[in-house]
Amino acid sequence: ADPSLPAEETAVPLYWYLSTPADWTQLLVTEGHGSLFENFKLVNDLNLTGNTQLGESMKINRLEGTKKVPENYELRSAGWRTAPEFTSIQGVEISTGGAPWIAELSGRLGEIHFKDIGLREVYNASYFGLIGQMTGNAEYVDFSNIVITTGTGTSGYSYLGCIGYASGEIENIR
Repeated sequence: ADPSLPAEETAVPLYWYLSTPADWTQLLVTEGHGSLFENFKLVNDLNLTGNTQLGESMKINRLEGTKKVPENYELRSAGWRTAPEFTSIQGVEISTGGAPWIAELSGRLGEIHFKDIGLREVYNASYFGLIGQMTGNAEYVDFSNIVITTGTGTSGYSYLGCIGYASGEIENIR
């Protein structure tokens, strides 16, 4: 807490920095910052394999990596195909009743590689995926080896995918 603030007030940092899988669990799940539309920056790759405290239906403002690609890379250019690897989140396995991992991302998603992730839901859910609903912007994001398994019903699904529904801008996704 900032000593210049009254005792009943605490300062919230502009970004919460995530260096280890334990940081993810502590900050987003245990301390509840994953439900407050706050900002998170990945300092290192996070391998969450075996972690059972990953959160569910989180509400995040910004989720950004730290390894940025030069501005001259574009999706269709040869440079984009060989761009440096982004900070990654990997090894996630979640089985939910129908809730997305991140219910809403309202600010920015960028410079992150989601890989080796499995999501399973057992109902016919709407707004389901890694991110259920994104009202912010996404740029320079990779998705690889993402498996989404749905319930057995044949109707009722809407807005299903890595990002279930997006109303913001999406650029340079691969």
